[in-house]
Formats: sequence, C-alpha cells, structure tokens
Amino acid sequence: MYSTAYFLVVVAFYLAYNRSRRSRLSGKPGYLRALERHRLFSAILGTVLLFAALIWFIGQLGLGAGAFGFVVALMSAGCFVVVLAPFRYFGPIHLCSIYVLCVAVELFLF
Repeated sequence: MYSTAYFLVVVAFYLAYNRSRRSRLSGKPGYLRALERHRLFSAILGTVLLFAALIWFIGQLGLGAGAFGFVVALMSAGCFVVVLAPFRYFGPIHLCSIYVLCVAVELFLF
C-alpha cells in the first residue's frame, strides 16, 4: 500500500508546513490552529509519521530502494503541499478523497 505511506508523508510535511512561521495560511480551521499552538506536539507527530513512512517504504522496497523512494515521496509531497496549501486546495476533505481514490485504484489494479 504505497498510497498509505505517501499519505503519511504528505500529512507529516503539512504538519511541518503549518508549524512554519513563514507560511501565511489565513482562516485556518480550529485543528490547525491547535496544532500551531502546540508546536512540540506537532513536531513530534510529524517526525513519527515520517519515520513510519520510511519504515513502510523500506519494508516494501528494501533498504536502498525504500530509502530512495522515501526521499522521492518527501520531495513530491513538499511540492504538493507548498503549491496547493496557500490556495486552500489542501483540506481534509480533499486529502481524504484523494487518498480513498488512490487506495481504490491501487487495490483494483495491483
């Protein structure tokens, strides 16, 4: 399930993006404001999610390819979050619907 590992990377990167003082996300929902206030919890949760995704990639692909796949997923998730978050295209409804669609395609095709 590469979709789940990629989802973990995207959520972890979004947590890091939300913590950044340079990101100017106006009109944040309540859960993002709470995570922004609790910066240490947000950092720990993001790190745990990234580590879980790294372990998942290594378990699926092996050590070398898993580490490389994780780096590629991290770079693409970073581009995805930085480009779409300021335009508010990156909400929980959008993210969950894309995740469910990717899981369905992954289950039916592979």
